[in-house]
Amino acid sequence: MGSSFYVHAHSQDGGPAWAFTRAELAAALTARWPGASVVDSVEGWAEILVEVEPGQWAELSYNLRGRAFSFEDREPWSAPLTVLHTVLRDLAPDVPVVWWPDFDAVPEPFDLTADLPAVLDAFGA
Repeated sequence: MGSSFYVHAHSQDGGPAWAFTRAELAAALTARWPGASVVDSVEGWAEILVEVEPGQWAELSYNLRGRAFSFEDREPWSAPLTVLHTVLRDLAPDVPVVWWPDFDAVPEPFDLTADLPAVLDAFGA
């Protein structure tokens, strides 16, 4: 069984949380990547599939109740990180974000103000 990464709004101490809806998420994804799909799987989960570049697919899940994204720990991470960086900058640019691997659950910052190459370089380092 593989591990996963989780990405969540850093809303400790009453800070802001993500306020976007599933429909707004789907609209933001398809505005950037017209072939993107957001399909409800089990109750409370949406499965996201995006072809970021030809032949480079991002597969993510979004927990609608817990408001957290997840994706498998499978390199390259660039496709799911590109989707997250882009869509979160579109939908919630002022909300602090954290990520963590499921095997240690130690939150690390996910800097939406940084450019994408810096985020890709910093992830997992």
